[in-house]
Amino acid sequence: MVKMDSNVILEKIRDMLLALGFHKELIGNNYNYVLGNTYCIPQYIESLGFFIEYTDSKEEAMKNWHEDSDKFPADIGEAAILMGLRMDVIDNFPEVKQKWETISNEFIKKEKKGIAFIQNAAKVRNSCFFIDCGEGREFENDDMYLMDMSGWLIPNDLVNIFLDVPKPHRWNDEWSKYFCFAEWRQINNDIFIEFNEYYKISGIELGIKKDYFHKTINIICKDGQRLTGTLDNWTSKYDNEPDGESIMIETARGDLIEIYTDEIESIVCCSDK
Repeated sequence: MVKMDSNVILEKIRDMLLALGFHKELIGNNYNYVLGNTYCIPQYIESLGFFIEYTDSKEEAMKNWHEDSDKFPADIGEAAILMGLRMDVIDNFPEVKQKWETISNEFIKKEKKGIAFIQNAAKVRNSCFFIDCGEGREFENDDMYLMDMSGWLIPNDLVNIFLDVPKPHRWNDEWSKYFCFAEWRQINNDIFIEFNEYYKISGIELGIKKDYFHKTINIICKDGQRLTGTLDNWTSKYDNEPDGESIMIETARGDLIEIYTDEIESIVCCSDK
């Protein structure tokens, strides 16, 4: 797997503080993020995780008399780290809470426009898109927020029937054929949505269909290595930079193995998990 870059996360924490109303100021030898009488420094220590050091005066900041916030270990992932630290800041600063509520309301409006944009693309296909979950790879401009989504692209004449189907049953053969990925694309300044039913691996079809997930597959690599396991996950090249597109399998022993798709010669699905 791609190792988390602590410097990238720290830069995102700094950007978050600026967005919440802090300003950057050089105090002694360290840049602090300042709001009122509070001085903050985002930090990362491998054994502890990510945290923010606080102090209540410029004098204490000059002496590096900062106290630590809650710690968020790297293995919980970038999104959880940023959310946890953001909520820690919001809880400690009433003025930040008010600003965050304004930012959140603006973001919700942009997110709703993004969902409407996907639904309009489905409407052109005489269908309705029922979202299962977000798949990452975000796009944002001044008007709209988008990310790739997975879900069911249901023809209009089947929508009322689908609405009555319990979610666990939406994975059976009757409905799983409508499961797909709503992926945004950009050409010049134009954004559009593609509904892709199959994972296209490295520009060629390796036969990884949506119904292969949670089933046993046999993999032959270009170097002759053979692997067998349950298809557990797929990561696009966009979300796996700089290493590239990959799949994850779980072996019979419970080990997780990531395989980059440019190393794969062929894949065959053999059975249910």
